[in-house]
This record gives sequence, structure tokens and C-alpha cells, in this order.
Amino acid sequence: MYSNSLPFNQTTVEITNSNRCPHINEFFDQDFPSLPYLRRVKFYQRPCINYISCFYDDTQVCLCNKFNRTDCIAFITTNNTARCTNQDNPCENNGECIQDRERCPTASICLCPQCTFGSLCQFNIKGYIFSLNTILGPYIKPNASLIEQLQIIHIGFVVCCVIFMCGIIDGLCSTVTFCQLIIRQTGRGIYLLISSLLSILTIIICFIQILLLIFEQINLSSCIIIEYLLKCLPITCDWLHACLSIENVLIVQRGVKFQQKTSYKLAKFAIGLVFLCTICMSVHDPLHRRLLYDEVERRTWCVVSYSSTFLQTYDSTINLINFITPFIINGIYRQ
Repeated sequence: MYSNSLPFNQTTVEITNSNRCPHINEFFDQDFPSLPYLRRVKFYQRPCINYISCFYDDTQVCLCNKFNRTDCIAFITTNNTARCTNQDNPCENNGECIQDRERCPTASICLCPQCTFGSLCQFNIKGYIFSLNTILGPYIKPNASLIEQLQIIHIGFVVCCVIFMCGIIDGLCSTVTFCQLIIRQTGRGIYLLISSLLSILTIIICFIQILLLIFEQINLSSCIIIEYLLKCLPITCDWLHACLSIENVLIVQRGVKFQQKTSYKLAKFAIGLVFLCTICMSVHDPLHRRLLYDEVERRTWCVVSYSSTFLQTYDSTINLINFITPFIINGIYRQ
């Protein structure tokens, strides 16, 4: 649950059996619920004397402060009087918007469904791909320099720099190796060369996205292009490695009958087909990418919002296929 009003206070509480919020009826006898509401309210100070943290009734939740006094806040149960209209609902991923009053509301909260979080429920972990927005985004302070960020961001940035340098060096060494003409005479050399180039491109784009997240320089173009490339490039590499495993098996099976020229032509065809299929299967992602301004954290997020359940199911299915199928192929043909 996140509040969309400013200013706001954030309180963190560890939920245990000892500090659960019981119903008010648990503190009194069975005749208590039958009393008129105004008479019942007179007894609402008593539970806090027992050093509990909170309790609730049918219309409000009550918190006990350090002076053992009661502070009650009304909440919505069954009526829809304080629910945001469809036009005013800022919540993403089918989040439920609740406002403080029906007329002239000044604050609202988003009740996020399972596997979603964020002040606007903008982060979704239902799929099989976790973006850097989801992993690092919630820990990045808005309008703050790198030095002013949390320690976890400092550590993450250093780790990313190390991975970036190691990845670039490894990718360049692989590219130089597989650029040799004698290696590129068969399809295996082509697969390895293209895979090395894609690995370099992927790690560069990842590092660029981290910089954009920290320094808040994202715009719609970078949002669409970077997220789309980070979705397509790893999948393409996985399928190229699967093609490489298949060719290794063919070389072993055919032995001296294996033809290098045929392998070279098939590799170029397979690479083109993999690129085409990957682009087509993921084309729905950039079409539904947009920028979302978060008034609570005062920053802009790059989010994807699918307008139908079919697209959500399609995206999850395609991601699952693109991860599992190359893995199975590599496992079978490398035994």
C-alpha cells in the first residue's frame, strides 16, 4: 500500500504474532458488540492500556501511541464512495486506487495486487524477466547525486563497473579470436563471432541504463530503445548458442562428410532467422512502453502497460519459451 499524497510519513513495522491488531470485540464481553456505537467508542482507550500496538473495528483502525492513547483512522471496507474513478486512477497493473474523500480528494493510495509494488504499482515481477528498473529503481534516491545515494547503490555501481570492464575485455578478446578467417570458415565461427559482438553490445547498454537510472536522464526514446534491446539481445545470444550446439552434434555425426561451405551458408540463414523471429516476437514491448511520473518519489519511470490479459499472457509465454527452449537444446546436444 502506498500513499500518493505529499508530504507523508513512512513507518516500518515488523509484523509478528505479538503485535498483531486484534478486533475490538476481543477485549470485551459478548454484550459489547450490541451496544450503540457512541457508547462503544468510550471504551476505545482501554485496549491501549494493555500495551498493544493497534486494534480495529468495522470502520476504522486504531493505533496506540507511546502514551498509551488511541488514535483511530477510518478506512474503506465494503462501500465504493472513496474509490478513484477510472479517469483518475493513477495505479498501474490493475492496482486499486483509494482516495481520502469522495469530493475534492487531497490524497490517494494504491493497493497493489500480488507480485507488483511501487508507489503506483508500477513494478511487476510476474514475468520471467527482471529489469534494472525493478531491481535498482526502488533504492535510488530522486534528485540526488551518486555520492548522496544509499550504500547499496554505491556497492551496486562498483560491482556494475567491475562487471562492465571484465565483460568488455572478455568480449573484445573473443571478438578478436573469432574474427580470424580460419575460424569463420564454418558456421561455428560465425555463431561465436556474432554472439561475442552481441555480448559486448548488451553489457554496454546495461551500463548506460544504470547511468540513466541514477542520474535520471531517461526519456521516451531511451526508454523504448534500451528496454527493447535488453529484451532481444540476451534471447538472441541464447538461440545462437543453441544453434552452435546443434552444429557441433552434426559435425560429430557426419565426420569427414561434413561440408564447411554448407555449414557457413546455413549459419548465415539461421542467424538471420533468429534475429527476425526475436524482433517479431518482442515487437509488442516497445509499442506499450511509456513514461510514468511518480508524484510521491518525484521521478519518472519507464514502464510497460499491456492493455489486455492476452498480451500479458503472450509476453509471459514468449519469455518462458525463449528461456527454456535454448536451455533444453543446449542440455540435450551437449551431452
